[in-house]
Amino acid sequence: MSFSNKVFIVTGSARGVGAGIAENILQNGGRVTISDVLNEVGLATTDRLAKLYGTEKVTFIHCDVTNQQSFESLWSETEKIFGSPVQVLVNNAGVFHNAGWEKCIDINLKGLMIGNYLALDRMGKTKGHGLGGQVINVASLAGFVAGSDAISSPYFASKAGVISLTKSIGNDLTLRTEGVRVNAICMGYTDTGLFNKNKQLNDQILEEVGGTKNLLPVSRIVDAFQVLMSNGKVNGRSLCVMANIPMWYYPRHDRQEIIFWACGAKLFKRLRPNAMVMEPWHQAVFFIGFQLFLFIALQTLWRIFF
Repeated sequence: MSFSNKVFIVTGSARGVGAGIAENILQNGGRVTISDVLNEVGLATTDRLAKLYGTEKVTFIHCDVTNQQSFESLWSETEKIFGSPVQVLVNNAGVFHNAGWEKCIDINLKGLMIGNYLALDRMGKTKGHGLGGQVINVASLAGFVAGSDAISSPYFASKAGVISLTKSIGNDLTLRTEGVRVNAICMGYTDTGLFNKNKQLNDQILEEVGGTKNLLPVSRIVDAFQVLMSNGKVNGRSLCVMANIPMWYYPRHDRQEIIFWACGAKLFKRLRPNAMVMEPWHQAVFFIGFQLFLFIALQTLWRIFF
């Protein structure tokens, strides 16, 4: 894959997944701004990559993604340094719940919202340079499930918000009018060293995933990044990444699910006119009955036509 001098911004890229994605961009001919609040670590990563791929290909700019002006300055400085418009934004900056719930929500969700809207303004056809582009939001499989306890809930809630944001902004209308595609990488726990400083959190995560063998290497997330960059058709989708199995796109069936369960509730009302709530076991019976109906219908059609 060639990025042929495309200009990228990767937030939270002083280390870990962000640094891995930044290096992959450089390996494939792109130019990238490494951005983080960790100045010392970010500058060290930039120096290392500059020695390998050239000082004209990579730069470091401090950015607090929760601050609109800081993000806007990051974008403007990047285009000034490279002399070309930014074409891809990778929203990677993120923290765990142990940073505190407000900081967790601010960085993981608010920061991504600022980045997504700024990308539409700067890359879109309406207000921006008109060339279009791509946004890749780094989310988590935690966004699809419930947290294991109240303490971790801000992290799970923030990642669920990122997935919903990706689906909402990454719609066909926005793609047609602005030319900007928005997708997400939803990864499992990744071996970035981010939680190694907190032994309790580290032990908890290792217990949940069943040991270090089930932690994702950074290279696996880089592979997911390449998949999204090479597929010019997907939009508003979440690419799920787990250890030891192929990646897959989480299906976009939100509206269909609502229609399905609304039909189930309507049928339930006919059977139980006075019931106010369709309880979980009622839903289970309806779902199994629907599956049996489909099975019998398909068997009947098979016998008729084949």
